[in-house]
Amino acid sequence: MDVRTRAIQKFTSPMTYEPYRALPEDGNRYQVIEGELHMIGAPRVNHQRILHKLVTILDKYIAEGDWGELFIAPIEVYLDEHNFLLPDLVCVAKARLDIVQDKGIVGAPDLVIEVLSPSTVRVDRVLKMNTYARHQVPHYWIVDPAAQTLEAFEWENGAYRLIAAHAEAEDFQPALFSELTIHLAELWK
Repeated sequence: MDVRTRAIQKFTSPMTYEPYRALPEDGNRYQVIEGELHMIGAPRVNHQRILHKLVTILDKYIAEGDWGELFIAPIEVYLDEHNFLLPDLVCVAKARLDIVQDKGIVGAPDLVIEVLSPSTVRVDRVLKMNTYARHQVPHYWIVDPAAQTLEAFEWENGAYRLIAAHAEAEDFQPALFSELTIHLAELWK
């Protein structure tokens, strides 16, 4: 058994930030959701392609409109002492850039985007979604490469409400970015 495995086994749920940061490096990425440690496997090639395309689209829009900042995984989003997550993409509005700190994002960002992988469907659709909703992250997008869909959720009255679901070659116009159109066919190429 390696040092990291022994260190992880010493901790019982709920895990907090200090023991998490004290774990020895083993080359893997980890996040804590509701006090439970989750290892993040390396993303597949198609996941990275789609992520890169989203970054290209959003980075241009955000920079040209002086909207705020875009952050790419791995970036830690610290929501509370039992929730420090590593989303694929995070957007923070200019007026709220004070939540961007040296260790990562401290507080609820304006938008979190997760690109699904076969191994992350349950984590992204259930565990992370519930955690982001509980911490009032206003906008949450789930991009599903296998189904070629993009779902946009908006936080409202304590839960997420699906406000847009687009597939294949449709265009997506996000409520958060009023003058942006994302041509989904470009993501799946």
